[in-house]
Amino acid sequence: MNGINEKAWEVLTDEEKLAVTLKLVNNLSTLKAGEIMGKAHYKYLEILERGKAYLKIFHEYVEAFDDVIPSYIKITPDFREYLTLLIMKRQKVKEACSNMVNPKWMQKSYRDKIITENILSLVRSQKEYNKQFCILVKDFDRWNNFRILPYEVQDPSAFKRRNKNSDIKNIVHVLNFHPYSIREIINRFEFNSKSHKATLGYCVMFKKNDGVIKRKIFTVKLKTGKTGKVLAELGKIGVYVFSNKSDLLDYIRLIHQYNFNEKDCKFGQKFWPKYRVHIRKSLNYNFIRKLIPHRKYYENSLRDMDIKLARKNKVL
Repeated sequence: MNGINEKAWEVLTDEEKLAVTLKLVNNLSTLKAGEIMGKAHYKYLEILERGKAYLKIFHEYVEAFDDVIPSYIKITPDFREYLTLLIMKRQKVKEACSNMVNPKWMQKSYRDKIITENILSLVRSQKEYNKQFCILVKDFDRWNNFRILPYEVQDPSAFKRRNKNSDIKNIVHVLNFHPYSIREIINRFEFNSKSHKATLGYCVMFKKNDGVIKRKIFTVKLKTGKTGKVLAELGKIGVYVFSNKSDLLDYIRLIHQYNFNEKDCKFGQKFWPKYRVHIRKSLNYNFIRKLIPHRKYYENSLRDMDIKLARKNKVL
């Protein structure tokens, strides 16, 4: 704790400060610390990890740029006000918007539009300090207890159990495509040429009816210069693309496992590490997960744990 920047420490809530102090200063076990705070163990661990992450993230940023929200960062005044209320004062989104000068920020559609424009402007900026500030805001959002950025410009949550909810939604989604949508998707993307020169990706559409799952495997052409477009468009609708049929068949087996097995804790402990390891093999994983390519390290810590668990369960 020695040497931590005071401005970084002040970003933390009282709960996060206490969680960090009990563990890192008083050296208490997480069970004992959670008991003192009156929190369930998993909840205490989440508060502790958030506090530790914020200390590191904001300490490094302030040491480099002198302030949490430097005056020279190129963002609109109302977005700066929004971030000040959320990051510096740690207000909830509704509370922050109600305290803003511009009453339009209470309207989600208006708010999302302005936030997205600001984030994209930071991403495209030629100034490194603007890019680094964008990373800071995204990091705050992904570790926070609630999201402050629109879904379109979010990075995956830092907490595995929350990303699991996204995976569940995707599985439910791909099992419930309307027959018309399936036909349209296949008609638009399927590539049937027998040319040996074509680079192919392998996809599947599921049709679930009265508990029975039918599937349609199809190939897409991954053409140089347009590959990103095909992968992105399929990623937008949650369809994973694999570079070989074997990986696609393994993915299909995992979907069947999820659909036909009872979802208890024992099942989840074995299934989710396998599933997360496998979907990373897909060619459009980054599009579906909304990861910025140069920031793939976000999930490295989770990936290593998932691979160990998958190997333990003898699936790798």
